[in-house]
Amino acid sequence: GTTLSDIGEIIKIVNKFIVIMCILSILINWILVHFNIGVITKHIRNIKNQSIDISNLNFTTQDIKTCDEIEELSRSINEMSNSLKIAHEEINSQNEKLKELLRNVAHEIKTPLSIIKVYTQGIEDGIDNGRYLDVIYDEISKIDYLIESLFMYFRIKREECIKTKINLLESINEIIKKYNLIFVESSIDVSLVFNNLCTYEIFMNEEHLNIILENLITNGIKYTNNNKIEIYLYNDMDYISLKIVNGADTLDINVDKLWVPFYVREKSRDKNFSGTGLGLPIVKEILDKYECSYGISCEDNKFEFYIKFFN
Repeated sequence: GTTLSDIGEIIKIVNKFIVIMCILSILINWILVHFNIGVITKHIRNIKNQSIDISNLNFTTQDIKTCDEIEELSRSINEMSNSLKIAHEEINSQNEKLKELLRNVAHEIKTPLSIIKVYTQGIEDGIDNGRYLDVIYDEISKIDYLIESLFMYFRIKREECIKTKINLLESINEIIKKYNLIFVESSIDVSLVFNNLCTYEIFMNEEHLNIILENLITNGIKYTNNNKIEIYLYNDMDYISLKIVNGADTLDINVDKLWVPFYVREKSRDKNFSGTGLGLPIVKEILDKYECSYGISCEDNKFEFYIKFFN
């Protein structure tokens, strides 16, 4: 027979080894879980602080790289923070523009109201020379025109683009006929250059197009210094191009400010055609709505406005 060693000793050693391994496994797992919980808690705390910052209009972002749902959550919150930041900046910008607009409106209304007050006092004091009421009516008309322009400015901002097919050439001719008497009285020569073989049909709201044409042509009447207004039409297949040119003193023209509400040049050829400074801002609002390309150039004593109507 073969003699076998006592297996009990071996079992004791194995059991002791298993117990030690279990204790070590539990300890290692506890350390790993504690570490992971700490990392997760740290990221959650950062996301919580970021949310508090966002609620306080401090649009921060977090760079969290965990390759799991927490990273996706952080990325989503970062995108939300960036979007809110852009929206907040836009709102602040619009608020500043609105404040500036209200200041300008108050300034524009204050002048005619002061004149009305002075002339009304003159009538009460009996020093009216027969023209005081006419002056008062003129100033009231200016206020009325300003208010109508403001209503139009805000109405166009919120109106939808309802497009219909319009013959641009016919619309221009109608506007020229409308102001023909003024052209004759002011000795202004208006020329319209176009190609008879081309068609000039665009898609736009007719009222909006008339507002654009009237503003540009009345600007030409106000500021031309060579008694000429030139209108050019081009059909370039992809778009219809309109260009209006008039002679002008270009030294005092700030092109960027021409789009700002209530910016009015000091030198106007025809004071009877003086506007509110809302004409070109209204034109800009309309053209932006229809995604037209447009611009102004002032050089060689010429003021040029161009529009490209894309169909």
